[in-house]
Amino acid sequence: MQGLVWGDETDPLILALHGWLDNAGTFSELAPLLSGYCVVAIDFPGQGLSDPLPPGQSYHFNDHLHDIHAALDALPGERTHLMGHSMGGALASLYAAAFPQEVRSLICIDALGPMSEPADKAASRLRKALEARMQPVPEGRFFATRDEAVDARVAARRLDRASAERLAERGVEATERGWRWSADRRHYWPSITRFTEEHVISMLNAVEAPTLLIRAAESQYKMPQAFLDRRVNALANARVVELEGAHHLHLDHARPVADAILEFLGEVD
Repeated sequence: MQGLVWGDETDPLILALHGWLDNAGTFSELAPLLSGYCVVAIDFPGQGLSDPLPPGQSYHFNDHLHDIHAALDALPGERTHLMGHSMGGALASLYAAAFPQEVRSLICIDALGPMSEPADKAASRLRKALEARMQPVPEGRFFATRDEAVDARVAARRLDRASAERLAERGVEATERGWRWSADRRHYWPSITRFTEEHVISMLNAVEAPTLLIRAAESQYKMPQAFLDRRVNALANARVVELEGAHHLHLDHARPVADAILEFLGEVD
């Protein structure tokens, strides 16, 4: 796996996990503001500058937990601050539940736990996922210019253009057919399974680390309040902060996000 590092490597470590179809560049505005900490952000396989999986394999959400373990195994220290945005926040929540002894604190940006689904949807989800894998991997969209590729991400994700450029540094490539976002298209395949909400609550109950959830006030993925309250209440020690901005607020409005994180970590450390 590839990645980025900010700060002094002798400072306490924060392992940063990006969201779906993003890359380590998603933390390029936030990480330099987290003074006193060494921030290591990885590109998950098939995203950013990390190599894709071999042909015939697919990206299962839960398999990214092995990627987190591999990253932590390669880094110094026994207990790490774990920070994730969106999909990365969901994965960080599960890792903290599975290995509480390894996680000093948990920071989730506009996510808490994975997406869930009622058990009676399992068979239809399985069928849809398998059918997708029986088809050729789609090539995705190509654009005449790099700017057009960046503009498409701005429109799709409600990002500031400067923020989309940060992602494009590690996520856009030139090909013979034009410019495209380079994330492996197998990431678009539907998940084969999802946890039920009862599973998610059970796993959040197992998280021992102090947890900070930063909600985006204008997020396009905002959880219903009652749904979120149940997840937050499942945690042993949780703080919720809502800040202005859309889903990528840590890129578009990094300073208030950094201030909230530093205040939280100051109490943890």
